Amino acid sequence: MLTADVRAYTPPVDHTLTSRRDQSYLQLAVKLAAKSTERRRHGCVIIRGSSVLAIGYNTYRNNPRFISEPFTQSFHAEARAISMVSDQSLLDGSTLFVARVNRQGEIRYSAPCPRCQALLESVGVRRVIHT
Repeated sequence: MLTADVRAYTPPVDHTLTSRRDQSYLQLAVKLAAKSTERRRHGCVIIRGSSVLAIGYNTYRNNPRFISEPFTQSFHAEARAISMVSDQSLLDGSTLFVARVNRQGEIRYSAPCPRCQALLESVGVRRVIHT
């Protein structure tokens, strides 16, 4: 069963339910989100233990540089990060951090969509932390 920690993230506030290590990974997800050119910019970091397994951010719809499948409309940050992991068994028990920023760089609410939530559960992601 996946658990989602729902709280606003504003560095460097020390949240009582989030460790400093979690805050640093969430801050990395915020930086990745800023790289996206989409209207809603999402970034994602997947860790297991203290190792970063993969990173990703959402990409432009139907851009052949990023999306090879012809009928895919967009590549969500979570799906892109998962696709970067060569050994999918490493995802079992991992933690995923996802963040969203607007065009001004302000942090916004971001939770995985139902399709990404199902994907995360199917690959064994144990914990999701989002802005």
